[in-house]
Amino acid sequence: MTSAAKASIAEILFIGYGLVADILEEDEAQVQLEMQEAGYGEDAKVKAKQLTDVTARLAVSNYKDGLEDLDALRDAYKDEPWFNQIKGGFSGVILAMSTEELRTKGIPMFDRLNIDWSLKPMAVMREVAVPQFWALAGEDREAPTATTLERLLSLRDEGKDIAIRVFPGADHGMWEFEQAEDGSREYTKVTDGFHDLMADWAKGDLKLRYGASSVR
Repeated sequence: MTSAAKASIAEILFIGYGLVADILEEDEAQVQLEMQEAGYGEDAKVKAKQLTDVTARLAVSNYKDGLEDLDALRDAYKDEPWFNQIKGGFSGVILAMSTEELRTKGIPMFDRLNIDWSLKPMAVMREVAVPQFWALAGEDREAPTATTLERLLSLRDEGKDIAIRVFPGADHGMWEFEQAEDGSREYTKVTDGFHDLMADWAKGDLKLRYGASSVR
């Protein structure tokens, strides 16, 4: 969204399966969704949030703030059945590394990306003046939609020109899927109507229906 806000030549924005959330919020949301889909209760979610709070501090501080707290939480929760199931956006990688590795080596796979951990999505969104269309995947594991939808609706209440459709039963990339008993997903096809929606909105010729999507 930073580039979008600065692009003076942009006349419209179509965002498919995106987020109005920063990287830290995305990671937390993914972990909470993982706990929910695996059938764990509120106690596991609270403990998992303790972990993502610490991994967020580590990520922002270049792995300096939170190492001792991470060790304490590892010791406390390492035998919990959900502990090794945490993935998120980056928390699973941090939890799989030793404290010494984090202290001395960091995480090269992330560090070379030059991630701006300070990005404030709502501040950026308020700078966007052009019409926007957001298509959200209702079952998105990589970019959970609840917070994004809430924020988009609030921005629209502030006067932003934002149209929204939600495609139920679609995961990230607008892929439909078949889900196995172990929670794994086999992706089958891009959900009906998504590509037509993009094209028709750009042409200013929206139809009433696009697949199973609903207008928000």
